[in-house]
Amino acid sequence: MDYEGSSFKAVWKDGLLRIRALQLESNSFGLIGIILDAAIEQDHFKLAWDLRELEPLSFRQIWSVISFATKVQPKLDRFVTKTSILITPKYEKTLKLIMKFAGPSCPCYVGTDVKEAKRFVT
Repeated sequence: MDYEGSSFKAVWKDGLLRIRALQLESNSFGLIGIILDAAIEQDHFKLAWDLRELEPLSFRQIWSVISFATKVQPKLDRFVTKTSILITPKYEKTLKLIMKFAGPSCPCYVGTDVKEAKRFVT
């Protein structure tokens, strides 16, 4: 499940899937989908997203992210036990609001504190 490319880096260790996003590319969702499916095959797991280095998204890309998230959310709700999302301060309030209404069913940390995000999923 480990993967390193120009769009993201994924690392699987001890039931935790960490994904560090860098930029959105045409194949990003396909690759992330494969990695998430591989994690699901391992049974329940924790998921940590690091979005701090993600290049700013266009409106069209944001729509693609929402569409992908809507598609995979039902599967993830059954298998992900905790989620942490690291974000830059600029987008923290917006993402917290989105997650409040459309977030995962599992406990979720959204914020800028690396230590707190790590502590939450370990």
